[in-house]
Amino acid sequence: MVSVGSNLYVFGGRDAPRQYNGFYSFDTTTNVWKLLTPVEEGPALRSFHSMAADENNVYVFGGVGATARLKTLDSYNIVDHKWKHCSTPGDSMTARGGAGLEVVQGKKPSERSVFASAAVGKYIVIFGGEIAMDPLAHVGPGQLADGTFALDKLGEEEVSPNTKGWSASTTGTIDGKKGLLMLGGKAPTNDRFGDLFFYGVDSV
Repeated sequence: MVSVGSNLYVFGGRDAPRQYNGFYSFDTTTNVWKLLTPVEEGPALRSFHSMAADENNVYVFGGVGATARLKTLDSYNIVDHKWKHCSTPGDSMTARGGAGLEVVQGKKPSERSVFASAAVGKYIVIFGGEIAMDPLAHVGPGQLADGTFALDKLGEEEVSPNTKGWSASTTGTIDGKKGLLMLGGKAPTNDRFGDLFFYGVDSV
């Protein structure tokens, strides 16, 4: 899920019977959902993918498809309402799910998967994630990391709420301060969190 202006954009995902979803927008000012492209159109169906956005485009990368993991990058232009397939990484990048993806001046977070992240000005704000896969794959919790990092070319700052991974996240603004807005997630005990966390960045 990503936000552009007053709209949220949600792509893909699946339920227990492996029924996949299309691409939707949600207008936060009118409280209205809209189907932009059905499952038959746009990028390949998937779950555990990553999304990012700039002013005019929504990007979808990687994830777990119906039969294999993916490493494709597609963009959707919210002005002309068209999907575009971007260049695919070479053999040096393996197909993957749960990768981090942000649109920000060439910076990237540290290695881990399924972490909450947001691009806030010159910073990449990330929290938690999985640093080792569980033997039971997605059924188990895996080895999860804690720590919130505001990354820029000058260094890192860290605070630490509960250890978790698999959180829903986006960039948010509260009381005029931009930052990482994160909901829920999976605990090391394999329990689920229902908390809402905001990490504000004082200067962007």
